[in-house]
Amino acid sequence: MSHFDYAGFAAALCGEGDAGGLAAQPGFAVYRNTVISGCVDALIANHPSLATLMGEAWLANCARAFARDNPSRDARLMLYGAGFAAFAGEMPGADAWPWLGQVGAIDYGWLQSHLAADAVPAAALATLAADMPLAPHPAARWFWSERWPLWQLWSSARAGQTPAHLHWQGEGILLSRPAGEVQACVVPQEVCVLLDALAAGQGLQQAVAVVLATVAAPDFTRLMQLLAGAGALVSYQE
Repeated sequence: MSHFDYAGFAAALCGEGDAGGLAAQPGFAVYRNTVISGCVDALIANHPSLATLMGEAWLANCARAFARDNPSRDARLMLYGAGFAAFAGEMPGADAWPWLGQVGAIDYGWLQSHLAADAVPAAALATLAADMPLAPHPAARWFWSERWPLWQLWSSARAGQTPAHLHWQGEGILLSRPAGEVQACVVPQEVCVLLDALAAGQGLQQAVAVVLATVAAPDFTRLMQLLAGAGALVSYQE
């Protein structure tokens, strides 16, 4: 019994190889165009903030350019678009908005948070031992910028509103899913630094030391409240 070369077929959609001659068939171009159209629709649907900021026509053109070179290798398209935010940030016309790629990355982070695995959040940090093994919750996603007000930019655009009266200062965002729905909140730098350290495999005590070495006068009380309220951590036994 012969086996269809799905990997070769997917590669041919990306212009890599001819899938054993299939790419030369008249129907292949039609199929590839259908795949690309689906990819474009998925990119537009998954990046509503970019549509608000740049307009649907600009986003559609950007999505087509990305999809032509990066068609999905997964027919489900649920998580299609990794790398699209950075691509959009480098498109002609985007140089006037140097934060655009980061805002698009938050849109994609929202999608990842929405589709992430479930896990039981850790108890309040104040009750945990310093050597308790901790990690970010599978649904947690976080973003920090020293320069750009990411929360103001993204939250307004996500709601379909053009950001206005911005305070141009660094901001962070934490996405989590404590009750089955993705929630977003603005966070200070220490939250993102702690989550970065825990994601890198450091223990709580080590992660706190990283925060102290990185952030001037971190507010640990607020940090604990934010992470506990967001259900952004899980504990595990080694």
